[in-house]
Amino acid sequence: MRALRPDAYPPVFFAVALVATVLSPTRAAPIAIAWVAAALFPVLSFLSPPARHWRGPILMTALGCAIGLVLAVSPEHRPFSTALQTGATASVVLEGVLVEDAALSAEGGARYRVRVRWVSADAANTSAVGIATIIARRGEEFAAGRVIRAVVPADRLPAAGLPGDAPSAGFIRADSVEAVGWAAPRYELRARVRAALFDRIDGMGYRAGGLFRALTTGSRAQLSRAQQASFRESGSSHLLALSGMHLGIIAAVVFAATRVLWGNRVAFLITLVAAVGYVALVGARPSLLRALTMFAVGGGIALAYRSTEPINVLAVAVALPVIVTPHLAGELSFQLSVFSLVGIIAIAPLVYRRLVRRVPRLLAAPLSAAFGAQLATAPLTLGVFGVVHPVAVLSSLLLVPMVTLFVWSGLVWLSASLIMPLGANAYTGTAYTGAASALESGFGVPALLLALLREQASLIHHTASFFAEVPALLASPLVWGAVMLALAVCVVDGLDWFRWGDG
Repeated sequence: MRALRPDAYPPVFFAVALVATVLSPTRAAPIAIAWVAAALFPVLSFLSPPARHWRGPILMTALGCAIGLVLAVSPEHRPFSTALQTGATASVVLEGVLVEDAALSAEGGARYRVRVRWVSADAANTSAVGIATIIARRGEEFAAGRVIRAVVPADRLPAAGLPGDAPSAGFIRADSVEAVGWAAPRYELRARVRAALFDRIDGMGYRAGGLFRALTTGSRAQLSRAQQASFRESGSSHLLALSGMHLGIIAAVVFAATRVLWGNRVAFLITLVAAVGYVALVGARPSLLRALTMFAVGGGIALAYRSTEPINVLAVAVALPVIVTPHLAGELSFQLSVFSLVGIIAIAPLVYRRLVRRVPRLLAAPLSAAFGAQLATAPLTLGVFGVVHPVAVLSSLLLVPMVTLFVWSGLVWLSASLIMPLGANAYTGTAYTGAASALESGFGVPALLLALLREQASLIHHTASFFAEVPALLASPLVWGAVMLALAVCVVDGLDWFRWGDG
């Protein structure tokens, strides 16, 4: 019999209370929960042993609510709002610092996440704090740390916020956006390194370079509309959003290369440093922060020869980034990343133990993981996008290993290109590596690698396009009912598993 004891999961109670408090539209409920939990803690010490198992979770819940309340009232992480009196002016000027790299759409539009400094209208300036998401019809791919100035119609500014506002910023549509400087020299240095990397990647050609750039740096500026549409409609958009999978692909290469020479401990430390450097280079995106924290905590526990429940590691990986940057709790990418991991950790094992009796283990494991992630994120995707792609369970079976092999091949080509002379890129007009030139001459190992990369990119696109032909399910009472029923079955099956064991 497997015992389901609440005191085995104190990080989970802490993380849930913390995130729920930060996201709560009011402060009354978290305050009440914190006081009740604090009052129950000493009472449980005098009750029966089963009741004492709740002392740790109760204490962690109270602590999570208390820290969440402190973070929720911090003005630095509140959504942007201003009390500026705009009068009869038609537009205002907003200045702030990009907290992450700009995201460009296939149509040329841009999205900027900005920590606002000040707002000006009719020659009157006022300081402002908070995070704003600015949308522009046309924009440049500015890097994080860039100071930008946006011209925004006065009627599109949010009103002054109330103390109970949830920390999720709305969209502000700007007429124009321009860069006016850097917040610090280190941001400019990072942008230069990032631009040099983009120049190298562009040497792969339009389709291969655009896909590799999106998969490794998160930049979709060179990704065609057809490529983006094929991933989106096949339910594989998560492959283009940097997450734990992408960090794992990079970390696996570094760990495998260093483990042979220095052993597990040194290899883990080198890999951790490389992972931190990778996140710093491509940007501290919410899902990457969660993955990096989970890698550091989980790897440290494993090297210390300790064991813990994976869900506890995930809880710590959720709580730490939210404490440092509270507005992450309201980020959709962060929420999808967390829910997909919950599905892989909690739902996938239930599916696997039944599926493995009917299909080979090699197929049962990825199918179970894909189903668990899809089911756990389904309520969120239905609520936000109004659509869910069940075909993603099947498309992931092919696209995940194909993408992994493509990234590994690209890293090998990129490493080889660093020691070769630069030439003129016939595809983009920018500097590019000698490997691309070698391809045009038809000789050399780099030429073969580049040809392989382009074939892989084409195969990935055609595979995604094939699955994109399968219709998606639009939000409806029937679809919602099926999703909630499937989740309920998993909950019941999970409780039965813990009660009676694997059987």
